[in-house]
Amino acid sequence: MDLQEPPRMSALVSLDRESPSPLYIQVADGLRASIDQGRLNEGQRLPSENEASDELGVSRPTLRQAFRMLENEGLIVRSRASGTRVRRPQGTVLAPTALPSSTDRSRTGVRFIGMVVPDWANPFFISLCAGVERAARVASMRVSVTDVMEDRRVERRTLRQMQRDCDVTVAVAPRLDDAEITELLDPLRTVLVNRAVPGFRSVVVDATTGISQAVGHLVALGHACVGYVAGPASSRASGALAAHVEKEVLARGADFLLFGPVEPTIGGGASIADEVLNSEATAVVTHNDLVALGMISYAKSRGASIPGDLSVIGFDNIPFDPVADPPLTSVAVRDHEVGRLVVHEISEMLDGSTGHPGVVQLGSELHMRKSTARPGG
Repeated sequence: MDLQEPPRMSALVSLDRESPSPLYIQVADGLRASIDQGRLNEGQRLPSENEASDELGVSRPTLRQAFRMLENEGLIVRSRASGTRVRRPQGTVLAPTALPSSTDRSRTGVRFIGMVVPDWANPFFISLCAGVERAARVASMRVSVTDVMEDRRVERRTLRQMQRDCDVTVAVAPRLDDAEITELLDPLRTVLVNRAVPGFRSVVVDATTGISQAVGHLVALGHACVGYVAGPASSRASGALAAHVEKEVLARGADFLLFGPVEPTIGGGASIADEVLNSEATAVVTHNDLVALGMISYAKSRGASIPGDLSVIGFDNIPFDPVADPPLTSVAVRDHEVGRLVVHEISEMLDGSTGHPGVVQLGSELHMRKSTARPGG
């Protein structure tokens, strides 16, 4: 018999109903922080969906969505027998490939690159890693990739291990703040991708041109209100894209709306679709293509027409875009070129280049397909 009373949700979660962040995200964030800070312990039972929704004044589907997010992250376990309980992640995330010792690496002359990506399920990151691997092979380097599942704690542990076990660490769109990156990583053995931190070599996608083309295309079609669907709150790239889109929209005399944040997945896009469809926006740019595809699929299931009721532009130009229904208009990034530039920076670093670490920028451009049209077209 479980004699421990579940904690009060109001002591763990603070909701801001004026915030653009969906309530389920706020609930999940509050519980996640409580687990991180030790206010919720391993095995501790949480209130039921009914109890929690009554106390917080939100719907049961909202609580169910928040609990599902945390369950997918491995932070809670749900069962009919024991209810919803906290489960703290145990152990250290290891790189998928066992690496030779530094002595063996020195003898063979092969350098090892440890690469950390936010989400291996995103085709863009898969393609980027393939680009790095191809360029590394030519330069007699080997690559080991670890997916940190959009989890800052996993990312922190993995980066620390990569610095110990690999010759060079490549951190792709890290979620850690600048101070943590500076503390964890040696700038003489690290390259950042889509993130600039003083003192570190970085390869960054310049979205300015692609976003300008995307917004210009939408406004030229006659859209007077254009939105941006934001990715995770921890994603600096998403924040930068939001600022670019807003600037371009307002400069062209249209209205701007911000939606999200959402998970950078098809499910994340589906979760925000109703809010977007019920807004004044007739067109949106999304954090990435997966969010766009998820939103389109859900909207169509509810009887909405894409692009008749809503024009959608994604970001990344992943291989699925041309065969989507409708084919997705997207801002393209040359991910294989990113890989080549990353390995070039690594080679210069390992050769002892004394050049000042800086940011190498790569451009972007709009690829137009059939997910955009005139409002009501």
